Amino acid sequence: MGEFTNPHDRLIRSLFQEAEQAASFFRATLPATVVDLLDFDQINLLPGTFISEELRESRSDLLIEVPLRSGERANIYVLFEHKSYVDPGVFVQFLGYLAEIHKRQFADTGRLSVVIPFVFYHGDRTWNPGRSFGDGFDLSARERRVFSEYIADFQIARFELNDANLDALIRDAALRAVLGVMQNIREPDFLERLVPLLRGLAESRDPSKKLALLRTLLIYIMNTREQESTEEIKRALIAARIRDNEETMATIADRLREEGLNQGLERGRAEGEIEGIRKGEAEGARKAKLETAKAMLAEGIAIETVLRVTGLDRESLEGAPPAG
Repeated sequence: MGEFTNPHDRLIRSLFQEAEQAASFFRATLPATVVDLLDFDQINLLPGTFISEELRESRSDLLIEVPLRSGERANIYVLFEHKSYVDPGVFVQFLGYLAEIHKRQFADTGRLSVVIPFVFYHGDRTWNPGRSFGDGFDLSARERRVFSEYIADFQIARFELNDANLDALIRDAALRAVLGVMQNIREPDFLERLVPLLRGLAESRDPSKKLALLRTLLIYIMNTREQESTEEIKRALIAARIRDNEETMATIADRLREEGLNQGLERGRAEGEIEGIRKGEAEGARKAKLETAKAMLAEGIAIETVLRVTGLDRESLEGAPPAG
């Protein structure tokens, strides 16, 4: 496969490119007894160098190194499973990863560091493949007592997105917004839920990071959902007051227009009606731009910004009937 085509994988991997956001996530989702022993201020994101090429092509791997407060080093290995079903084979998969990591550790240093397997799960059913690797062995109580000392055993830390109370759990506003979008992406009233999530993203204090994350989120939404038009998503941005500066609104709107144009042309080619669709879309796009412009003006956005974002001229805007 080489490149990951799963939009969930891409969103998660882009989210954890920032050490601060990765630290915020694991502080909130790892057991408190584990968090107390780790110094997340010194978190280090590593490439998946311990993972075989075969595994790397089939999994979205992320390896994170965090120092122990005692001064030793511990590696947290994070494996994201994006499935709609519970996979009991995940323990066997992790066993292979752990063996590779520890083999490399011992070959390089002659010592072993702790590795914590972690699953990010957002399927519809409750995660229930057992508490540990040892649970997978079909043994009687007596047999388990006798053979337990010969069985390699470990547990998996996990985060179940669908059941999580993100407002109570996640302190970082940008992280909470991204996870909230993922949590609600399948909901029929997604656009209504999107507006408050984007308002949460607006709390991010770094404008450049906010714009980059917003772009990533919009691409994720458009790749995952087909129900909403680009104009509907644009209106959600306006309702969320994502307008810290003119550049932000213009850049996002331009990207949405480009995506919408490409999607419209692809549909037209597929149906063999390119010319008819162009005419219909042109009229529909003009009306949608007028509605968007009216909504922006109602929010107090300067008319010069409205004209640049929508591509309308002042004459078209002033000649449009008022909103009903």
